[in-house]
Amino acid sequence: MIPKRHSILMGISAVVLATGSMIALAKKEDADFASWRNKPQEPFSNGAANFETVKQALLKHYVNKGLTEDDLYRAAVEGMLSQIDPEMTMWNKLMSPTEYRELLGDMQGRIVGVGIEVGFNEANGYADVMGVIPGTPAEKAGIKRGDQILRIDGQSFKGKQLRDMVYAIRGKEGSQVQLTVLHEDNVKVLKIKRQGLVWDSVTSQMINKDVALLAIRNFTEATPDLLKKKLTELKGKGIKGLIIDLRGNQGGAFEKTTESIEHFIPKGKLIVKVIKRGPVQEDLLSKGEPILGSIPLVVLMNGHTKSGAEIMAGALKMSAGATTVGTHTYGKWSAQSVDELPNKYAIKYTTATFLAPDGSDLSGKGLQPDIVVEFSEDEAIKLQSQRNIEQRVQADVQLQTAINVLKLKS
Repeated sequence: MIPKRHSILMGISAVVLATGSMIALAKKEDADFASWRNKPQEPFSNGAANFETVKQALLKHYVNKGLTEDDLYRAAVEGMLSQIDPEMTMWNKLMSPTEYRELLGDMQGRIVGVGIEVGFNEANGYADVMGVIPGTPAEKAGIKRGDQILRIDGQSFKGKQLRDMVYAIRGKEGSQVQLTVLHEDNVKVLKIKRQGLVWDSVTSQMINKDVALLAIRNFTEATPDLLKKKLTELKGKGIKGLIIDLRGNQGGAFEKTTESIEHFIPKGKLIVKVIKRGPVQEDLLSKGEPILGSIPLVVLMNGHTKSGAEIMAGALKMSAGATTVGTHTYGKWSAQSVDELPNKYAIKYTTATFLAPDGSDLSGKGLQPDIVVEFSEDEAIKLQSQRNIEQRVQADVQLQTAINVLKLKS
């Protein structure tokens, strides 16, 4: 049975799986709430009666005759969520039934789609294929990393948002979607059947006999167990150093994030400081033990490392002695709860903020790496789909730096 409320740590994604991975807005909605601070602050008394007065006036006199009472209630809910806290406007929102279902699918790691990872360009409406999941309908149809999606079912997405394209690619399991794809210099029109997909949020590769690369894409229901399995396998191979790739990780379920972190942090060590309503501060301590013991760790991160992934990076750096490499993280240090409404819509609203283990407030700033290495964020995410580890290392300067750091630590 699906729970009616979920605590989540989720960022805004510039790259999502078109299968449904991380249904998050591609950019901040175009609403300037800076002026909200400057509005008159006189008390708005007798709110219920005044709301009813406004509602009746709009229903009776507004120029759009098609305006309904439900339209106004929806606008009121959206207004409450957007206006209550200017700092959290990006995260507090009303979710449609479709958005809510997709979010649940993301958190469970099961989605319906074709199996491609895309980066969206709003200016031209095209999507770059940044990765293709092995064994999916997209791979079977011949779509490859580096292709461009020009149209979906004949529709252009110029001037629209990433979520519009993602929703168009997804759909009912077994139904078909038509993709107009640019491959090198050839334009192909492909009809692809959508299917339910379960994708791994954790992957691992051996770089050499002593060092492994572990990529965590986000935190789903399955991530802690999958991570435990991967780490146990690597322990059996006797690795002497581990690189943890959190680039492009948008976060996910808060509880699954902390469970995952406990696979690296000794019992009693601080994971994160949680600030709840009150304000009440809670020090969240690890209850686990490092599966790999005290081997050297290096964490790769960038501006697409958000929310729960930032918390993991901070915890590994400050409570497990990991070295961080890359560029500073996104800066989302808050958690939202999602409550399902009786009409199957849902509200997402902020219920906690976080401080790093050293007490620093990184909201809006992000975690700074120990070693700054500039590299294209989009290219870093593309390379995560590269199966040939030698080619990947050769092309990824941040990964090269991480390997060199482990050599110095050994």
